[in-house]
Amino acid sequence: MSWDNKIYFLLLIFIPIILVSGVLFFRNKAKNLNLPVGDYFNNLKIGVSYTKQYIKFIFFILSLVAIIISLASPMYGESSKMVQKNGIDIVIALDISKSMLAEDIAPSRIERAKMEISSFIKTLKGDRVGLVSFAGIAYPQAPLTTDYSVAQLFLKNISVDDIPLGGTNIQLAIETAADLFEMGSRGDSRSRVLILVSDGENHDGDLDKAAKMAQEKHIQIYTIGIGSLTGELIPIKDKKGVSNGYLESKGEPVLTKLNPDFLTEISALTNGKYYGFQDNSIDLSKMLGEISQLEKKSIKEEFKIMKQERFTIPLYFALFFLLLSSFIGERRRKHV
Repeated sequence: MSWDNKIYFLLLIFIPIILVSGVLFFRNKAKNLNLPVGDYFNNLKIGVSYTKQYIKFIFFILSLVAIIISLASPMYGESSKMVQKNGIDIVIALDISKSMLAEDIAPSRIERAKMEISSFIKTLKGDRVGLVSFAGIAYPQAPLTTDYSVAQLFLKNISVDDIPLGGTNIQLAIETAADLFEMGSRGDSRSRVLILVSDGENHDGDLDKAAKMAQEKHIQIYTIGIGSLTGELIPIKDKKGVSNGYLESKGEPVLTKLNPDFLTEISALTNGKYYGFQDNSIDLSKMLGEISQLEKKSIKEEFKIMKQERFTIPLYFALFFLLLSSFIGERRRKHV
C-alpha cells in the first residue's frame, strides 16, 4: 500500500488532543455543579446516559480518523488503462541581441516577437510554457508553468539590455531550454517543443553538438526567423525612446539581415520546421498555434499501469461511524 498525500497524517496529532478534551468535558459535566442553582442543572441531568454520550463521542473520533486516512489517499492494487500522453511542454527561446532592435518588422523585431508570443500564450490550455532569453549567453526567464499570467509577466520584462554580451549563441539557448525541460520533468511522457525566435545573425556555439543533445532529450526544435532579407540598420535609442543614430562597427553602420538558412538547418536537425516571419502582414501567433497543433496531433494513446485509489473505503467507514453515532440516543432506559 502507498499513500498519495501523506502530509494529511499530520492531522492525527489533533486526535489525542480532541480525545483528552472530550473526556475532561464529560467528567466535568457529570459532576454536580457547585453553584446556587446547581440543583436545577442536576435535575436536567436526570435520565442522561453518560455512557451513551461517551460511545457517541468515540464514534465521532473514529469518523475523524477515517476522514484523515481518506484525505491521505491510500492506494493499492494496479490496473492497466489506455491513456493519452499528458500534453506539451513548450519552451520559447527569444533572441535579445542588439540586431533584434531593427525596425524592419514594426515596431521592432523584438517588440513584435514579444507581442505575438504573448498572444500565443493566451491561447494555451493545459500545456506548460517556459521562457529563455539569449544573445552571447542564455538565461532562463520563466520555468515551465501553466500559470500563464506569470509567463506573461516575465515576457513583458524581457529586454535587449538584459544580456550585455553580444552575438547569438544558439547552442547555449538550446542547452538552457533543455535544462528547463529537465527541471520541469515529472517522469511523464509530455512532448517537448522548443520554439526558437531569432534573426539568426552572428551565430555562435556548436550547432551539431546542441542538436544531438536535443535529439537525445527528445526535444523537437521549431525556428522562427524574424527580420527582412534586404536588411535594416540597428537604431540606438535612449531610455525615452529618442533616436541617437545607428549602431556602428569600425565606423560603419551595421546592417542586420535575416539568416533563414542557418535557422532552417537547426530545425531540420531535430525534425522540426522553419517559419519565416519577413512581412508585417504575417500573423506570428498563428504560426505558433500551428506548431502547437502539429505536436498535439502526434500525441498517441498508450497503456499505462496505474495504482488504484482507495480513498472511498475509509470515507465509507467515516459515514458509517457518523450514522451509528446519530442512532444512539443520550437518555437512559426507563425501568418500569
